[in-house]
Amino acid sequence: MRCDKRGQDANRAELPVDDAAALARFGAWDNVMADLAAEYAALESQPGVARGHVGIVGHSEGGLFALALAQKLGAPPQGPAALVLLSTPGQPLADIIQTQLAATMARQDVPPDRQAKLLARSHALQIAIEATGRVPDDVPPGLRAIYPYYIGPYLKTELGLDPKTLLIGLRAPVLVVGGGADPQVPPVGNALVLDQTLAATGTPHRLLVRPEDGHMLTRPGDRHLDPAVSKDASAWLAAHL
Repeated sequence: MRCDKRGQDANRAELPVDDAAALARFGAWDNVMADLAAEYAALESQPGVARGHVGIVGHSEGGLFALALAQKLGAPPQGPAALVLLSTPGQPLADIIQTQLAATMARQDVPPDRQAKLLARSHALQIAIEATGRVPDDVPPGLRAIYPYYIGPYLKTELGLDPKTLLIGLRAPVLVVGGGADPQVPPVGNALVLDQTLAATGTPHRLLVRPEDGHMLTRPGDRHLDPAVSKDASAWLAAHL
């Protein structure tokens, strides 16, 4: 079962775009997690699907969803029997945003003093959102794409999520896959951190880094998922489900 995020793609018609308050409530973290739990239950209810033999695959932010859902559901058979984390952050989203923002500004040759001001303002916005669940009214134009007016109830929780903490107590075996050419979530600080944390907690796991793959785990010049990634993920699930 492959699921779209709420309000996107197949669910776009449900997005309350004309009501700012409703839009903020619609995208709240608790609603996203409720969707995931309902989707998991729906999959388990399908004929031929055995309870306790379900796995979760998450890509990028979806990897955080996978970890949060696994923690919420608990150990098998209530929770997943295996996880596959693709290009998944190994550090809190707040840190990922700051790192990506700095890299983007450097590529765009933004003057150093302007970079420092925007990074400081971004950090201040994160603190305010975590404290209040609201996006302040004075977001600079250069940061509005990161902090749109409606995202407060969602980011209030997600900004502070630490993947390393979510891994503690995890009982399902985990396959971690990263792209060596990923500029958004590079293996250093992310896949490698997940690997180290899983090793420290004694959770069965495997780390795979595909040297030429980018964030979408595609090879240079190819828009399709690297066949090796698909093969590895399928083999991992087959072995543990």
